[in-house]
Amino acid sequence: MNSLLVHLGTILFLCSTPCEGKNPLYLGAILPYSSEGWIGAFGKQSLVGTNLAVEDINKRSDVLADYTLYVIYEESMASSGLALNALFDMYYSPPTKIAFIGEMQSTITEALAEVTGIWKTIQVNQASSSPNLSDRNKYPYFFRALGPPYNLNDLQSIVLQEFNWAKVAVIHEGKQPHSGVTDHLQQTLHMNNVSILASESFYNDPADAMARLKNKDVRIIIGNFDQQMALDVFCNAFKLGMYGPKYVFFIVGYYSHHWWKGSAVSQYGCDVTEMEEVVEGYFSLTYSTNGRIDKQTVSGRTPDEFRALISVDRNVTVDSQDVTSLSYDIVWALALGLNSSTSILYPRNLSQFTYSDEEMADIFRDQIKKVSFYGASGPLAFTSNGDRIGTINIEQNRGGVEVVIGTYYPGESINWLLSKEEIWKRNGGAPPFDSDITRTISLLQSTPVVIFIIAFFLCCIGVALAVSFLVFNFRYRKERIIKMSSPNLNNVIVAGFMLAYVCVIVIGLDLPLITKSFLRTMCEIRVWVVTLAFTLAFGGMFTKMWRVYSIVIAGKTKRKVIKDRKLIGIVGLLFAVDLIVLIPRQIIDPFRISELRIPIPQTEEDIAEFVQYELLYVRCTARFEHIWVPALICYKAILMLFGAFLSLQTRKINIPSLNDASYVGLSIYNVCICSFVAMPLSLFNTQEIGVTYAIVGGLMLFCTTVSLCMLFIPKIIALNSQDPNAAMNGVRIGTMDSKTVTTNSLATAHTHINQNTEIGQDHSTHHIPAPVTEKETDNEENKP
Repeated sequence: MNSLLVHLGTILFLCSTPCEGKNPLYLGAILPYSSEGWIGAFGKQSLVGTNLAVEDINKRSDVLADYTLYVIYEESMASSGLALNALFDMYYSPPTKIAFIGEMQSTITEALAEVTGIWKTIQVNQASSSPNLSDRNKYPYFFRALGPPYNLNDLQSIVLQEFNWAKVAVIHEGKQPHSGVTDHLQQTLHMNNVSILASESFYNDPADAMARLKNKDVRIIIGNFDQQMALDVFCNAFKLGMYGPKYVFFIVGYYSHHWWKGSAVSQYGCDVTEMEEVVEGYFSLTYSTNGRIDKQTVSGRTPDEFRALISVDRNVTVDSQDVTSLSYDIVWALALGLNSSTSILYPRNLSQFTYSDEEMADIFRDQIKKVSFYGASGPLAFTSNGDRIGTINIEQNRGGVEVVIGTYYPGESINWLLSKEEIWKRNGGAPPFDSDITRTISLLQSTPVVIFIIAFFLCCIGVALAVSFLVFNFRYRKERIIKMSSPNLNNVIVAGFMLAYVCVIVIGLDLPLITKSFLRTMCEIRVWVVTLAFTLAFGGMFTKMWRVYSIVIAGKTKRKVIKDRKLIGIVGLLFAVDLIVLIPRQIIDPFRISELRIPIPQTEEDIAEFVQYELLYVRCTARFEHIWVPALICYKAILMLFGAFLSLQTRKINIPSLNDASYVGLSIYNVCICSFVAMPLSLFNTQEIGVTYAIVGGLMLFCTTVSLCMLFIPKIIALNSQDPNAAMNGVRIGTMDSKTVTTNSLATAHTHINQNTEIGQDHSTHHIPAPVTEKETDNEENKP
């Protein structure tokens, strides 16, 4: 109502006779004072401020003393077309307007300012903040009471430094002026050594952009979007959990009061209560529209007195977003600039101005640019681009109310109106961190040193035992009991068992016992040692059992001579198969180190101390591990099954000259059982490394030691016995049935082995002499 009365008074004022002895100066104002919403409210406020300024200036004897200001209003309805139409109407309709005022929206103002620039006519504006309006080449005669958003970007960088934030994220609407402002912001942040962790843009739906920010775990988020999109952005933030004490949002400061309330928010899937929770604590930077220092202004009133004057039908406070004072001050700046131009123009006067009078327009521009005063909106001055240099407010949403917590004037320090402890009260008195500062402590999961030491000690004993048996085998190699068991093959088996003991040690070597760089080499060594140990030990036992089977079971009808070099050749053949698999694997697909990290749920104490514990597993992996490992396993498994089959077929044969056949068979069973238990444990990536190593290593130690003892202790006993065959007879062959070897078969085997060896017989048992060894065979073949 107040603004309408003022408007009516202005119209009546324009119809009255000019003041006696003064020249009239006309201003053209294009404002959306009849529009709906916030733009209409701002239009009415601008109308009130303009009228009050003209009234106060016309009363002064020291400002434009020889002139009387009049304002001619046109309604724009917030439309570029209507605004331009109004401008042309004023241009082509007398009287000549020495300057124009308006509009409110930046896009409309840009269109008007481009035309007034061509006409060489001053245009002043109270509320447009587009960065494009700083272009002096395009808008040479334009001045505004608001600064460009670039100045807010500079302050943004200062605020970040105040709170020790060096990592931020940026999200903006993908259209102007938001894109241009954001580009400048990023340049400013880069110049001030602020890292931009993420920069996202959107057009209609910010959901994906917000999700990407969430994934990057950003904490300080600078947004640039209009009020409608702000509802969508913050609703998505609520859904993603991006709110609370550890998050800080920066938004533009021109939104309406309580912008997050109302029915519009429901279309995005949030209610007012949720929005109140998520918007709590956001920051906004905006130009101050009200003077905060209560001192006399250029008009003679103080800012408080001015606010009291305009607070007839509404409450205007120092923190209000109100353009009345901006309109008031920009008209004063125009009047002061025109006033200082009069002396320069003499003997010409302001009333002689005509459109396209570039000389007078340049004088007006230069003089307005020099204007500096304290007005109702605070200190006012202009840059060379016509942008205002003024106070900027730093606001924080506290309990649903935007509170000014600090002010800033370019070139000065921030004037904090609240202590930092009060600003960050809900954060415990300190600002949140700009990123997750939680320290991750990795708990290396490796072979326990105690278990490894025990295993190492037992392996050393096992190696010593194997060496002693090897010495025994070498020393008594010419004794018949040792000689008939193929001592050369025994040496191969002992070498395999010694590698098996070494294998237990190399499997347990892990971080931190060795360096990470050496771990990959150790993984390669493990594969070779495990494979060769199995080939030598099991392959040697396998060939022994194959000899028994070939002589007794398969060779029933013909003489068969199997020399040691043939048996060792079989082991060599198995070794060659290993090389066929291992060498290409080593060349094509070498091991590499991989890390598996498993977070441990944080306790309250961990959260308070910003600590996150995790289990760290360092493993050796290969790209085609799924090919190499099954290939080796299948090959070894077939060999083991075949060995178990041979042992089963010869389990009841007792041949004194093949004196260790039964023990070799038992050793093969032992190896098979232990392998079927240990192999799955060694392949699966279990988390209990210590338990896995203890079981696998224990089974390997047990298997190796038992097999070693079964092969050599009976020989030692037999060698020291009065009856060398007594301790080596093993299982006798009973009466003939389907599960035993027939007497004819035994006789045939006896004939095949050695015709000169006596056969001891009784009614229940048949003893078969030992097979012909390599040396004996040679001797027999040389007989006439």
